[in-house]
Amino acid sequence: MKVTSIAVTGANGFIGRHISNALCDGPSQVRGLMGPFESTTDSIRHDVANMSFIEGDINDEQLLAKLLEGVDAVVHLAGPPSVAESFRNPAKFLRVHAEGTASVLRVMTNLKIRKLVYISSAEVYGQPSSDLVGESHPIQARSPYGAAKIAAEQLIQAMAPAANIDATILRPFSIYGPGQSRASLFSTILSKVGAIDSE
Repeated sequence: MKVTSIAVTGANGFIGRHISNALCDGPSQVRGLMGPFESTTDSIRHDVANMSFIEGDINDEQLLAKLLEGVDAVVHLAGPPSVAESFRNPAKFLRVHAEGTASVLRVMTNLKIRKLVYISSAEVYGQPSSDLVGESHPIQARSPYGAAKIAAEQLIQAMAPAANIDATILRPFSIYGPGQSRASLFSTILSKVGAIDSE
């Protein structure tokens, strides 16, 4: 089986850690970019075996070039996930999600890396007009986080074809599981259920 090399940005985040673990279970060689450790989700250092890491800013293109040199594909997740926090610091969210995506695309273009998977968010849909939300549903942000994700998607759609990058954009809805932030909705609900059960 052919061994590929994959880079994961945001490898220390909740989703990034699980993706990194899954990739390391296969034949691929995996590299990770870890951003700032700001939340309880990110407080524990990555413990994935056989994976190399770089810690730094997604907009540091020299660092990105070091990470991406020789890889076959990029899974791009870097950026803070909190909708509430995005209202308090919208410029930061735009810089990391949108400008960071532009940096990834520029470095991929320079290194001629042809495959990108971008983890966006269902937040781009805003308030859905129906219970069943298809990919063709209009996008309309209701938060700076959603707006930053839309900006990142638009950059990919504009820049990837010109660089012959095969880009896939995923828009997950509510994700939960081991290692999720204690501040998340699911953690709050489960803690309430646990408190009820223990009484």
